[in-house]
Amino acid sequence: NGVKKTAVCIVNVFNSLSGIEVAPKELSVFVNDSAYVTATFLPNTVSNANIKWVSLDEKIAKVEQESNKRCNVIGVKAGETLVMAVSTTNIVLGTCKVTVKETISEITLSESSVEVPLSAKTYTITATVKPDTASTKDIVWDSNEPTVATVNNGKLTLLSAGETMISASAPGSSAPTKYCRVKVTQSVTGLTLASTEKVVYM
Repeated sequence: NGVKKTAVCIVNVFNSLSGIEVAPKELSVFVNDSAYVTATFLPNTVSNANIKWVSLDEKIAKVEQESNKRCNVIGVKAGETLVMAVSTTNIVLGTCKVTVKETISEITLSESSVEVPLSAKTYTITATVKPDTASTKDIVWDSNEPTVATVNNGKLTLLSAGETMISASAPGSSAPTKYCRVKVTQSVTGLTLASTEKVVYM
């Protein structure tokens, strides 16, 4: 009948996901703090992919997925784990090494007040911190009267008689600063008696 029929087939060609780049490659967060990790799809012509974010150890760090390309990593306890971006179609992995650090929550000094003779020359105040799992246990020491005594890592050098307040703090942590009042006393080096004369009448 002279009628020609044409069939049309539209073929959409999509680039398949070949890899995932996760940034940063390594991440440090403190307990109860968080940071973002992002993913870039490879090749860059891939605009979207079904991605699931997972943590190998949720007791150390857990993830909150915000999108296929971003998740929030939350520190749970001190340690190391891997956060991974996993494609649900072809299991392409992108990984980020996560280190969770724990800060000092409490400082305890060996004493809160002490009296020391100047002749002792030195005296040591010890500090203990909690928790034991704190990633850093560095204490910053200070003396508010360095002419009386200076302090270095808890060891006092006694310089003159008087009083000073020694402080121990952990900057960047939630631990309150602790104090020790130090009184340095002048040692008695000798005794001189005044010459006196008594007359007794009988």
